[in-house]
Parts: sequence; structure tokens; C-alpha cells
Amino acid sequence: MSAIRITTALGCAGLLPFAGALFAVGLTLILGVELPFEPKQVFVFYSAVILSFLCGSIWGSLLSSTFTKQAVALLIVSNLVSLTAWISLLSYEGHFTRSLALLTLGYVAVLAAEYAVIELLYKKVYRGYLKLRIWLTFCVVGLHLGMLFTI
Repeated sequence: MSAIRITTALGCAGLLPFAGALFAVGLTLILGVELPFEPKQVFVFYSAVILSFLCGSIWGSLLSSTFTKQAVALLIVSNLVSLTAWISLLSYEGHFTRSLALLTLGYVAVLAAEYAVIELLYKKVYRGYLKLRIWLTFCVVGLHLGMLFTI
């Protein structure tokens, strides 16, 4: 299997827990189904983990590249976004909307930061990867907005 097919398959599979949690919220709201877990909590916790994973991926990419001012700035941004994901977990109880907003902004910030230093991060990676990242981020943000509308 090629890198393109694997990254696309894994990226799409990564959307399933988001969609599943949103679907589970719909079941509880529309049909009154009781579940053995809190779907909103699953959504927020999974989102924080994935956002932190993206930030860690940036670290991995930058450690194998030339260390420039851009790289330092991106490392700082990725750390701040990762800390924001952690804060979203701390504020989840009683502040679900705030948690979702922080996570949504985090995904947008990571994509914007990656795009700002596209040559630094992706000059050795196939060009379709950034298109995949944009599409996945669009989907994730859309699912976060969908979850916000369930409140």
C-alpha cells in the first residue's frame, strides 16, 4: 500500500469516533436512549487526544528539518495548542461549550500554522498530504460545530 492510501485511510478512520460520538448524542436527544458512556465527554476527550497528536507530529517533522526562526515559532504554537487541548479537558465539566470552542480553535490554529510554514514542513512530503489535512480539518471542525448545535 502506498503512503497516500495509508494516510488517507487512517485520516478518515480518525473521523469515525467524532462522528460516532455525535451520532450517540443524537440517539440520546432524539430517541432518549441511555448509553453506558457520556458521548459528549467521549467527543471532547478524543478531540483533545487527536489535537495533541497533531501537535506532536509537528515536533517530529521539525526535529528532522533545519532549525530556523519559523521552526521555533511553530514549536511554540504547537505547545500552546497542546496546552489548550489539556485546558479543554480541565474545563469540560460544566463548560462543555468552552471546551469545544478551544478544541475547534486549536485545529484551525494548527492548520494555519502548518500552512504558514508549508515549505519547512512538507517539502519532502507528497503534496496531497496538505490537501488531506485541510479536508480532515474541515470535517473535524464541522463535527465540532455539529456537536455545539446539540447543546
